[in-house]
Amino acid sequence: LLLTDPSTGMLDVAAAKIAARELTGVSTARFELGGAGEPPGAPFDLALSILMLHHVEDTAAALRAVRALLVPGGRLALADLDTEDGSFHTAEAEGIHHHGFDRHLLEALAEQAGFREVAIGSAGSMERDGRTYPLFLLTAVAR
Repeated sequence: LLLTDPSTGMLDVAAAKIAARELTGVSTARFELGGAGEPPGAPFDLALSILMLHHVEDTAAALRAVRALLVPGGRLALADLDTEDGSFHTAEAEGIHHHGFDRHLLEALAEQAGFREVAIGSAGSMERDGRTYPLFLLTAVAR
């Protein structure tokens, strides 16, 4: 299992949790989706993304980049926010490019990026500052 992030701070948090739980077979690597090169171990059988996609400016390019990291038949599981009014993050939050996603538009982008068997369903919700924000789970198979 490889945990990636472009932020060294987030990787430090992940590494501390891995060490505290004495997990084996789990490592971290700095990696920016769509940047140069591949993370160690690529291509992968599974890509899992949780609340990351709304931080990426070009959604279509991000989905293509994830597809490129998967073996044919590899799977994607992506959870993020449904379209919201922008209140999930504070005004000071940096790197927010989307206020959630329209499920049907994201499904079409995933298909265009080289995924098949694309399905989107509800994945629960998050509570923040007294508000409830619905989450979706997109699953797909790499062509």
